[in-house]
Amino acid sequence: MVESMRLVQTDHPGETVLGRGVAKCTALDKEILERHVSSLGRSGGMRLLEADWVATDAALYYVTPRTGSVLRWPWDQIVSVAKGRRGLLTAGVDIRFTNGSVMTWKLAGTSAAELSAIASRPKVRPPDSQPPPPPPVAGGPNVKSLFTPAEWEQIRGLPSAVMAMVTYADGVAEDGEVAATYLELMQGQEQYASQLAKAMAAEQAQDLMSRRPTPASSMNVRSAMGMIRTRVAPAEYKSFVFDLADSLWAVASQTGGSFRFPSADRYVAERFPAVVVAPRNEFRHGMTATFLRECGVDPQEWLAASRWAR
Repeated sequence: MVESMRLVQTDHPGETVLGRGVAKCTALDKEILERHVSSLGRSGGMRLLEADWVATDAALYYVTPRTGSVLRWPWDQIVSVAKGRRGLLTAGVDIRFTNGSVMTWKLAGTSAAELSAIASRPKVRPPDSQPPPPPPVAGGPNVKSLFTPAEWEQIRGLPSAVMAMVTYADGVAEDGEVAATYLELMQGQEQYASQLAKAMAAEQAQDLMSRRPTPASSMNVRSAMGMIRTRVAPAEYKSFVFDLADSLWAVASQTGGSFRFPSADRYVAERFPAVVVAPRNEFRHGMTATFLRECGVDPQEWLAASRWAR
């Protein structure tokens, strides 16, 4: 997700990052690729499976930013991390889990020694305790109060995460797509209708202006949307989904670095009459409809309410 949108950052909320580096695990990559292709219908490019390891005082992570995958293992599930054979450019580690399974990761340079040392340190953290979720309410300016601080940090990067799904759908982050993402976040407070989307955009705009990475999440988009649906009133949820779909479309409609909204063409007349798109981007625009359906919203409802239809 571009550097400012990567899934795990050094200021990950509630956890202290102890180390990170480049990682490769063939077995995990195979599973991640299968899920990615199953979800999007295509692989997405040569660099799709570039991954990092991140070790915090709470867990070990395997992060694949271009697929939106974050895999997490709490340290109490890991028995040992042992250095293996070192090659010219890479070194191996064998990670043994309490269930008896073992995974082998290839790390860059001295990362194997670093991760092994981190794994051997004592790590004492208080158990996580979360109050029961509040009942659904209508949102409003205090919409953040519907979530615990930890939950808010898990979900507040959703606008950029959703737009990144389109940006990296073909494995290439085009300048126009990245610029459109920044524009959507910077103008979100004014152009979004839902209080939840406004609050998220406001914080991410501050991140951008401060050149500070948005805190990452180990929660995937589907899980985050499911949690939000249980916390806010149905009207606020639908408005939130509409706002994210508007931003998805803004990014998907980039060609050659500029917005493209001509008057009409057959593709849009049949599927999305609100705007017109370049035929070569039909796959990306199809992602907007898929996103809406997965969120339980009829694309035709979005078309009627979208700011692009006004």
